[in-house]
Amino acid sequence: MGNEQWLFSSAPSSPSSSSSSSSPVPNPQSPIPSPQSPIPNPQSPIPTY
Repeated sequence: MGNEQWLFSSAPSSPSSSSSSSSPVPNPQSPIPSPQSPIPNPQSPIPTY
């Protein structure tokens, strides 16, 4: 618990957490459309067979 308080006390630590949260948010959105692309791909070969 003591360690957590120290991190919060650190000014650079606080902004770092905020920036990190924003960065990962758009990242997961990018991979989301990626899996959608491969989904139609496997469906195409299925009807071909």
